[in-house]
Amino acid sequence: MDNFNKEQSCFCKYCNKECKSLNSLKQHEIRCKFNPNKIDLSYIKGHSNTWSAGRTYVYKDNIHKFINKNDIQKYLNDGWKLGLNNDYRNKISQSLKGKSTGKASTIEKEIERKQKISKTMIEHKCGGYRKGSGRGHEGWYNNIFCDSSWELAFLVYYIEHNLYIERCKEKREYIWKGEKHSYIPDFITDEGIIEIKGFKTEQSEAKRLQNPDIKYLYGKDIKYCLDYTINKYGKEFWKILYREKMKIDEKRFLQESDKTGRFIVKSKITGKKYFVEPIGNTHSADWGDLDPATKKMTGSYGERYEGCVHEKDSLITEANGFEKIELLDASVSPLSEIDRRDREYQKQMGL
Repeated sequence: MDNFNKEQSCFCKYCNKECKSLNSLKQHEIRCKFNPNKIDLSYIKGHSNTWSAGRTYVYKDNIHKFINKNDIQKYLNDGWKLGLNNDYRNKISQSLKGKSTGKASTIEKEIERKQKISKTMIEHKCGGYRKGSGRGHEGWYNNIFCDSSWELAFLVYYIEHNLYIERCKEKREYIWKGEKHSYIPDFITDEGIIEIKGFKTEQSEAKRLQNPDIKYLYGKDIKYCLDYTINKYGKEFWKILYREKMKIDEKRFLQESDKTGRFIVKSKITGKKYFVEPIGNTHSADWGDLDPATKKMTGSYGERYEGCVHEKDSLITEANGFEKIELLDASVSPLSEIDRRDREYQKQMGL
């Protein structure tokens, strides 16, 4: 079955989630959270809670019983112990490996678990938009980071049809389950601020309702972008379009830098990193960060990092994932070229 054929695509009419078949679509829709006539499954939870309410385990030797809490003292007087012995606990633990959901045993404990996680995330200043924070196929395309193949297809369609699009940088807030959260929408186009979701969830609905000026597009809404990108680049288009990741990390690049003269400049304005290596026998290198105010190097370590490498030993190559490689004349300072490029990036980023 071609999942991308318009006639055969199966989207939920309540939340826009795409299902793999008509049968899975039917089963999903009758249980969908947004279906006002969804089937009632509360009896399952109710049965489970009623069955286990007021009961606990006791054990003696290798025998375990699930008893009413009113009978605990009677069993304790008869030599039974409360709970589970270690052997039985280990047996349960082994049986749950790879199957446990990680959720707490009760609603109250689950709320407490989530609050602890939330507190830890806040203390570590987590949240907001970060590269790779999504769950889809993420990567760079045309100097814009995408969190999913849906975002990439949307971006490709707009760029290749000469439509205005850029990454949104404005943080928005919303309340979800009584707590304040923040996020950054995906793009800005001529149609306004755009947020792309594969399908509707209760949390995405909370974001949408509390930020009514943002236009939400679900999988069904931008399927024409996906079809266009697949037809042109293939079903796994992200493997072709995403820029190849750097094969040389900073640690390897800076090994024996006192001999090689290699250094990295990080702009304090754009955050861009510029890799530099002197080629030849007489070039000396500076090392540090470029101060945007004075245009001078800060944190310089002086003559310790003087040196150079032969051109054939260069690490700055396309094969290693570098782009915009330029061999400068001996009379040209690499810092002046870095300053020129950084100013270009500032204009592109609207800084």
